[in-house]
Amino acid sequence: MEKQTSHSLNFLVGVFLFFTISCFSQNTSDELNRTIDSVLKKLPSLSGVEKVKALDDLCYYTSSSNVDLSINYGNKALALAKEIGSDSLLIAMCMNELGLSYYYKGNFDSCVILEEAAYRIRLANQKWRDAGASMSKAALGYYEKGKYDISLEKNLTALDLLKKAGSKGETFKLQNNIGSIYERNNQFEEAKKMYMASSEGALAFKDYEGYVTAKSNYAIAMQTQGDVKGAVKIFNEMLPICQKYCREELMSQIYQCLGVSERKLGNTKKGLEYYLKAKEVYDRIGSISGMSIINTNIGLCYIDLNRYTEANDFLLLGLKQSQEINSLLWQKKAYLGLYTLEHHKQDYKLANSYLEKYQKINDSIYNIDTQDKLGKLQTEYEVEQKENTILLQKNTIAEHELSINEQNTFLIILISAFAVLLLLVLFIIQRNNIKRKKAELVFQKNIQKERSRISKDLHDNMGAELTIISSSIDIKAHGIEKEKDKQDLENISDQVRKASALMRDTIWTVSEEKISMVQFGIKIKEFADRTFKHKNIAVHFKNANGELNLRPESTLNLFRIVQEVINNASKHSEAKNFYIDNFSSNEREIILQDDGAGFDMAIVERGYGLNNIMQRAKDINGKLDFEIKKDAYTRVKIVISEDSIWRS
Repeated sequence: MEKQTSHSLNFLVGVFLFFTISCFSQNTSDELNRTIDSVLKKLPSLSGVEKVKALDDLCYYTSSSNVDLSINYGNKALALAKEIGSDSLLIAMCMNELGLSYYYKGNFDSCVILEEAAYRIRLANQKWRDAGASMSKAALGYYEKGKYDISLEKNLTALDLLKKAGSKGETFKLQNNIGSIYERNNQFEEAKKMYMASSEGALAFKDYEGYVTAKSNYAIAMQTQGDVKGAVKIFNEMLPICQKYCREELMSQIYQCLGVSERKLGNTKKGLEYYLKAKEVYDRIGSISGMSIINTNIGLCYIDLNRYTEANDFLLLGLKQSQEINSLLWQKKAYLGLYTLEHHKQDYKLANSYLEKYQKINDSIYNIDTQDKLGKLQTEYEVEQKENTILLQKNTIAEHELSINEQNTFLIILISAFAVLLLLVLFIIQRNNIKRKKAELVFQKNIQKERSRISKDLHDNMGAELTIISSSIDIKAHGIEKEKDKQDLENISDQVRKASALMRDTIWTVSEEKISMVQFGIKIKEFADRTFKHKNIAVHFKNANGELNLRPESTLNLFRIVQEVINNASKHSEAKNFYIDNFSSNEREIILQDDGAGFDMAIVERGYGLNNIMQRAKDINGKLDFEIKKDAYTRVKIVISEDSIWRS
């Protein structure tokens, strides 16, 4: 149980998205240092507006290497610009660069306030390109605060402004940020299209930092969809380009992603090496946001390597830093890591205290998300109702106009009227067919989206809650001396784990648009192995050979029928072998057979749930056949109909 919990935590932390922030210099480290030295030498001799611009340049140039120093220069520039007071655009320029520095620091509230103030000034002065740049940075701040809808709105506003200004280079950069929001909402194909367009545009403009950013985000999307090796290949291709042209923080983020990828591939030590490289950069430039993520990840690596002292130090450091930037998400990850560590060390009291803190933060995040979702659902419902009313009115008007046109045409000439009417009918039929097909596609897409959302909510919330309940019961059982009470708690914990497994099976059947017969066979084989594990019943399995797929609704009913047959065999058959033929002999048949004692059909009807599985078969237009030989075998054949097959 402890080992399983640790493994599941390995990949909860560390996957994050790259953002395109600045649209300016791509100096190498040496060139940047020479530029900073040059400005510092001139600074004492400058005054007024020229001094403000020099301080603002220093704020920008040091933002990726020393955040605290950058904020110091930025505040000095802004104070001097306000003191001069005659040039509002000068003040906006200082706010824009200082907001970026606060973003790197992890102070997202300050970033949003400054960038939105700069945006208002620039917009009032019709500086479309500069207003778009400020709004895009404000969008990043909202994103980090978890306000994804507002972030998308701000990004789209920025995109319109940049297009209006004819700034193609910045437009491509913003496509990357919009792709990141699509990815956060699990719209991976839309996200990848945005990333690809952004990377191609950036390369055309020789914007290597924008290119590396977009390609790295494309790799993260691939990794999330399961192509980890493909993602590693892209990250390694980006490393030499990043080393030559990009900011140090971007380099550290690629190291971070390589660390996540190697851990997903089972290479914990190699992943740790990349994390330590990323940490070196974050520590040097003073990015608390980056440090909180990387220190928590390093702590989890050390848990995997059984180096508990180092794990404790890094997890506590990551927790402290996440508290400094008020990131509930990373506090939650750190507490979950500390709970896993203490559970490994068998300090159940301390583990339980971390678990309670994790749960408190998780409840807070969940309540916020739930309120947002309810509001969004209400808005979507009201909009849909208004759209339906408008559509009905338009259809009524269209039908009325059509009737008048037909009457007028008939009065002019009968033959022409007939021809026009015939063409019109054909057009309406074709149009309605197209509209109906579009509506069906939208309906199916919405159903699949809702399935995915419900499955994700069940997995992220109910799954996590069941795991926590099971772990809490284990902790309580550990401290009970009375054997009967301890056994009762262990039985309850076992039932919770079984419920969790059943929930995961249900999520699997409803979360996909289609389920392959091969996948279905693997699932029922896994269920049979779990059920017969302690009964000493051997499972013999033949899987489907074809490429046919099942509909989700049929899959769930079929799975429940198979579960009932397997459970009955486990409880009552006294068999030594159980045979599963999953569509291998016939693409419409599943055959389940044991070599047990058989049973009386009259008894089955009363106590074995036969009516239940017969009803499930009827619901999918299927058929059940029983062949029973007393003291020899029980054979159940499930025959599915064409309705259960998924057709594209």
